[in-house]
Amino acid sequence: MSRGLIKNYFLRRIVLFLGFISLTIGVIGIFIPMLPGVVFILISAYLFSKTSQKFYDWLLNNKQFGQYVRDYNNGAKMPVRAKVITGLLILISLTVSFFVFVKQIN
Repeated sequence: MSRGLIKNYFLRRIVLFLGFISLTIGVIGIFIPMLPGVVFILISAYLFSKTSQKFYDWLLNNKQFGQYVRDYNNGAKMPVRAKVITGLLILISLTVSFFVFVKQIN
């Protein structure tokens, strides 16, 4: 990942703020099955890399989210366990949604 920090103070603050917004959406997305959490965590890592070494290092070394960023930086693929859990969560969400929808029709 490119480490060139943004020089403009005002622009750097805006991009840092967007990084925190993206991280918030990413954390929510971890728990809501149809929201892509990891994508937003990766976006926040990129934005932090352009604005703050401290926050980038914090995210990279974070116990819950750091592994996603490190794997992406190293070119690793999604682990099989994560694929299975994701698939099961999507299946459960779709099943519950289907029964709620059918119940509303009747």
